[in-house]
Amino acid sequence: MIDFEIEIGLEELRQQVDEVSKDWLLESYDTVLLSSRGYQAMIESMIQRLSGLDFRTICEIGFGTGLYSSRIIQFYHDKYFGIDNDPDFIFRAHRKLSKHAHLLTSGDGRFYSRTSELITFSLVYHHIPDEDKLSFLKNCKANLAPQGTLLVGDVFLPTYSSEEKRDSALYAFHNERLKNVKSETEEKFEKKAFYDGLMRSGEWKVSFDILKSQLTDAGFTSIRTEEIDYSKNAGGYCLIEAK
Repeated sequence: MIDFEIEIGLEELRQQVDEVSKDWLLESYDTVLLSSRGYQAMIESMIQRLSGLDFRTICEIGFGTGLYSSRIIQFYHDKYFGIDNDPDFIFRAHRKLSKHAHLLTSGDGRFYSRTSELITFSLVYHHIPDEDKLSFLKNCKANLAPQGTLLVGDVFLPTYSSEEKRDSALYAFHNERLKNVKSETEEKFEKKAFYDGLMRSGEWKVSFDILKSQLTDAGFTSIRTEEIDYSKNAGGYCLIEAK
């Protein structure tokens, strides 16, 4: 295990993000993600994996602004339906994908019930509170058809040795990303995510091995993983395909 050095104080960080509004975050969301090579590589890998799977129905949980959705619908609109529980995200996704807005509905991935042969989500798991993560994955498993597939892409912290070391891993993750920002918008967005993670408010990033362990506990027996723009010292993007 690695011990991480904390480079910025909590109060200093709070002052820098104190005036960041949800509206600003929503308007900046697509710009920030599309500027990330890691995110783009992860989405491309997820789309490639979809092309190699056999399914008649695909459910996307947490479609957000519709970035990943637009790629799925491009190829699988006749098999797709998506759910999200945030009215602001739903509004933006409907605006972006107006032709297919009827496929994007309100719903909570922790509680929904509709059998699918493939369930997928991108950058959703780290927004689920720690206490709900396992039940969320169990619900996914319960709603998968026999031999169905779960396809997950997200960002993960480097491995940490204990809950007490989690904040240090969070600092390592965000400090590395802050070194590579290319605009004030990216910096502001990253610092907001950083602060929310420390506060456990809307952001609950964990290490990759925790998700893999929870998938096993949720009843998945076949788990394939792929690290994308990931390092053992700073974490990064990862992809999991589970059955």
